[in-house]
Amino acid sequence: MFEVPAAKRTLKQNVFEFKIGTKAYTVPKFEYLPVGVLETIEATAADAVGPFLDVFGAKDSAVGKAVRTLDKDQLIALIKAWQVDSDVTVGESKGS
Repeated sequence: MFEVPAAKRTLKQNVFEFKIGTKAYTVPKFEYLPVGVLETIEATAADAVGPFLDVFGAKDSAVGKAVRTLDKDQLIALIKAWQVDSDVTVGESKGS
């Protein structure tokens, strides 16, 4: 019987670190996101930002609450930095 290996999304080299104000946060890099989040992102239009909110955390999580306080331009800058760090661009997936 196949046993699914443990997730590697919490290993230091597999996370993106950022700060909002004085508080530091981490989120998984693109390839370590849960499949449901990847599915949403990969179906997202290039100019959409809403679906990326789940990358940074659920509404009730500390990081999710912090990210939801940002202005749109701040969120776009954060998304772009996460994409660069993850070595992925909008519209790109591992299968493309």
